[in-house]
Amino acid sequence: MNQNDLSSALCDMYDIRNTLPNKVKNQPKDNDGTETTIGDCLDSVIEFLEDEANEAFYAYEQKLFPQGDESNLNDNDRNLFVTGYVIATLKIKEKQNA
Repeated sequence: MNQNDLSSALCDMYDIRNTLPNKVKNQPKDNDGTETTIGDCLDSVIEFLEDEANEAFYAYEQKLFPQGDESNLNDNDRNLFVTGYVIATLKIKEKQNA
């Protein structure tokens, strides 16, 4: 998956989730009697995209340690990487829209 597309999609999903009122997010996703809400669906898609972003981190980590050396990077480093990646994409989108 293209990293720019991934980051853009993740930012878009955050925007949608943060913009929709709780009244909408708490509605069922369909009229088939499901208990799954629109908010549940949004969270599921965001989780998938975040997992993909984590894979980007692992690919980056493998580039840093190509010989199979033990990485000293941890979950906090991964979270910072993903957060930084998303923030950088948001700044690029802001400049493009300016």
